[in-house]
Amino acid sequence: MQMSRTRNGPGNKSRFEDMLAPFVKQGARGDALIPAAGAQFRRTVSEQASEWHPAPRRQLNVWLSGREEIVAWDDLVRSLAPGNLFLADDTTGEGHIIRNHGEARRLWVSMPDWDPAAGVSPLPTVRSAAISRGPQFMRVFTGADGRSHLEPMEWHYLEQATSQATPWIPATGGGEGGQFRRWASEVTLDFHTAPRRQLIVTLSGEAEVEPGDVLLAEDTTGQGHISRYRNDRRAIIVPLGEGALAR
Repeated sequence: MQMSRTRNGPGNKSRFEDMLAPFVKQGARGDALIPAAGAQFRRTVSEQASEWHPAPRRQLNVWLSGREEIVAWDDLVRSLAPGNLFLADDTTGEGHIIRNHGEARRLWVSMPDWDPAAGVSPLPTVRSAAISRGPQFMRVFTGADGRSHLEPMEWHYLEQATSQATPWIPATGGGEGGQFRRWASEVTLDFHTAPRRQLIVTLSGEAEVEPGDVLLAEDTTGQGHISRYRNDRRAIIVPLGEGALAR
């Protein structure tokens, strides 16, 4: 799966480069995590275009719904749809333009200490499934009976005009952060608990969810849940810091 990235180049002009997202194949839970500082859910409700601007920080943008375009130097354009990834890394210079085409929702993950050149793995590009609805936000948690229960969550997105200084949802500390995860074949995982409280955003494939859907996994005790993945399922996982999204 390719990921578009903007970087400042000669003449302080932002340029695109395409890189392969560093997906980790299914394996041990102890696989290394990419350093991340926090996350925000953002929403744009109307058609609009920004001025030229640099990224306020190195951050990964994960599209959940709607469509947008990123414009770099010389009017080069990247179109983004649910399940797509964009790494804003042009923190200096003239920057880029964002064009919104109606309502769009995205997850921002702040990754100031990530070296994007590290850990890139040559995996094939996978076309995301057609999106038939808006993104779902679900929660799996341990009930009083020791069993895992699934419930829909109402989630409030920050409007695009909200100040960048708005507090972020804290990711875990100690050098941990996000992870790109891939299940290349049809997989059924027996009952298991979540290894930590974490957000899981589906990017492609099937798992009883669609690209752009978000799961808050917090059944870290009890019997746990079963997971079924099909059609080269890929996701980004963001472990949450203490107290993040507490209910």
